[in-house]
Amino acid sequence: MAGTTEAGSKGAKADVTAPQSDPLKGRADIKIEIDIPITEQPDCDAIRATLFELVSDHSAEGTVSVILTDDGKLRRLNQDFRGIDEVTDVLSFDLKDDLSGGEIGEVYISLDRAGVQAQFTSRDLMDEVAHLAIHGFLHLLGYDHNTDVERLRMRRQEARYLARFKQKGA
Repeated sequence: MAGTTEAGSKGAKADVTAPQSDPLKGRADIKIEIDIPITEQPDCDAIRATLFELVSDHSAEGTVSVILTDDGKLRRLNQDFRGIDEVTDVLSFDLKDDLSGGEIGEVYISLDRAGVQAQFTSRDLMDEVAHLAIHGFLHLLGYDHNTDVERLRMRRQEARYLARFKQKGA
């Protein structure tokens, strides 16, 4: 059901979908799912709103799923799809060419890694999760960081959208 969560008790998994009043409804859909037990339901509205701005600014159409999970899931995905047996903070899977029915892609974020990185950088956890969501979505839009020029271009976009996220009061 749009605008609601299935989590209401401690340790419940959640499916946080976009509210009915989203301005890009029909053009884009941002789904935020939490697939691990959590003790506190995060407020994902500001992240979703920021990702809608990214969609709009880049004229993208389709569905993006952001899955908040743990180190174990990211390590398995990293091993299965990249052949790297290590934990990572964020992985993006471009689904535009997979006949996926309007899917832009999926972004998996380790809440474990986000917590460690938030402490290391003295950031709020939701700021770090937003940064990882923005980073992952930029990969889906074709941004990368393999060269100094690409890295600078991507970091500028990350900073731009993270500033917008923070303006939303998160």
